[in-house]
Amino acid sequence: MQTEIGSENKGIVVGLSGGIDSSIALFLLKKHGWKPIGITLKLPVWEDKCNILRENVCCNKESLNRVKKVCNKLNVPYYIIDASEVFKRSVIKDFSQELKKGNTPNPCVICNRFVKYKVLFDFAKKRGIRYVATGHYARKRFNKESRKYELLVAKDRLKDQSYYLCLLPQKWLKYIVFPLGEYTKDEVYEIASKEGFGFLTSIRQSQDFCFVSEKSLDAFIRKVIRPKNGFILEKSGKVLCTHQGIPFYTIGQRRGIGLSGGPYYV
Repeated sequence: MQTEIGSENKGIVVGLSGGIDSSIALFLLKKHGWKPIGITLKLPVWEDKCNILRENVCCNKESLNRVKKVCNKLNVPYYIIDASEVFKRSVIKDFSQELKKGNTPNPCVICNRFVKYKVLFDFAKKRGIRYVATGHYARKRFNKESRKYELLVAKDRLKDQSYYLCLLPQKWLKYIVFPLGEYTKDEVYEIASKEGFGFLTSIRQSQDFCFVSEKSLDAFIRKVIRPKNGFILEKSGKVLCTHQGIPFYTIGQRRGIGLSGGPYYV
């Protein structure tokens, strides 16, 4: 495991979602002699009839039950922390503001910086613990020339999540451990099957923004931003059709534009 930590302090706070990655990260830490405490964040969901999600996918009942099962199996204490308000103030606010500007938001980047890791480090500080770990696929190193910690691509480049951690400050990077940085996703599945965590291998990997279903995202945007019609033009200036406003499209989009006979590219 990639760490420069000595043996003087083995306490570590671990973010747990109930998924295979954070669970196996916890297992590896325990195996290597750490004394982990598990933390699951309670996050909000868009409470609207248009949203097919009734619970945040990161902390629904099934996820919480898996966290409990994993922690009991490993004899690790765990806590659930309600981070709903800070999530709304930071992630949802930024998401809405970026949409209004015509930008494509990245809620996971904002969540990691202003919610997830902040809550984990705040909890750790209260307990007199310096270190925090998550199940992200990423690595780090200390650059002796710049005297700074650098994020590196994970061993599994297809699952690499270092980009989503790009806003983390130096004061946190110094004390973050990435147990999965040197593992591939397939290797994580192998560990789960071998070590009695087979119940984690059948979990469907969600691609949704945890606050709102992808299928309900247009409805959410319409609640935040009123559609403002305009024209979709070819480079030549030819009018192809009308659009509902920049926030409803993203650069590179090919589907859902409302044009036939394509492909067309936003």
